Amino acid sequence: IVTAFDAKKGDEAATKAEALIADPAANAYDKAFAHQVAASVEADRDPPNYVKAIEHYKLAVAADALDNNGHYQMLYNMAVMQSQADQYADSLVSLDRFLNETKSDKPEAIGFKAYLLNQLERPADAAVLYEQILAKNPDDKTTLMNAVSLYQQAGNDNRVDELLAIARQKNMLTNESEYRTLYVPLINGGGLFETGAGGSA
Repeated sequence: IVTAFDAKKGDEAATKAEALIADPAANAYDKAFAHQVAASVEADRDPPNYVKAIEHYKLAVAADALDNNGHYQMLYNMAVMQSQADQYADSLVSLDRFLNETKSDKPEAIGFKAYLLNQLERPADAAVLYEQILAKNPDDKTTLMNAVSLYQQAGNDNRVDELLAIARQKNMLTNESEYRTLYVPLINGGGLFETGAGGSA
């Protein structure tokens, strides 16, 4: 199976994997490994076969026979594949299980969850996760602007203003579109034209 897979012979690897899965003499690890290979083959097809890949990932995880790293990689891969198949709710369930069981706080995983929440029309919850990432990487401009965008979607103008003020103080705003994000709400709200002491609008 490995030889065929490494040689980019996907169909052959998948056929051999399916034969091992069906073999009554195969143990739980054998079958989990075969599901892992079969899932990779289906995910790598052009276009990917999402249905088969997800099913193999599910069975690899359910077998609970791989080592910890392999087991949780399958769980994460399943979440990714479900997301690519637009199964955002299922993907979130898989990712939450991954996060809860591994206690991972890697920015990539947290950012992935934020993406899923946004796809499920929960921008405020997604923005909070980007702020978690930002707390550990305060100079991460991309994360800050992602949080700004999501708070805008959620209608939280106060937090948008606060984050953009931070970005301006740190000289993070470097192009026209970013400055527009900062100033358009002020213009629309009259914030740039308020009458000051001795001044006029």
